[in-house]
Amino acid sequence: MCRLPYRTKAQVEEMLREYSNALILRLRMPISEEVMHPRNFIKKIVGYERVVDIPNSMTILPEMIPLSVKLAVRGRTGVYNFTNPGTISHNEYVPFHLGVSTASIAITSKA
Repeated sequence: MCRLPYRTKAQVEEMLREYSNALILRLRMPISEEVMHPRNFIKKIVGYERVVDIPNSMTILPEMIPLSVKLAVRGRTGVYNFTNPGTISHNEYVPFHLGVSTASIAITSKA
């Protein structure tokens, strides 16, 4: 079963491909300086009772926003997976960023 936000995103992306001047930047687990913003990955993950701990890409917005402006100014078009280099797992990132233990979150490793 495909959730509505993903179907909507796919449909919009498909429509935008028809335009030669469209720039689509795909974010992954966005992290901003506003840690408690409801759409911030950190706010979401610390509120979960359980998470699957697998390495994943993330988009650190303060680092990536200036790059998005440069892409637009240079007239770049197309679809880009707009993430920072490398991967990090949830149980590595939460204590690193927040200085908190993940003991209150049930972390399930996925091999």
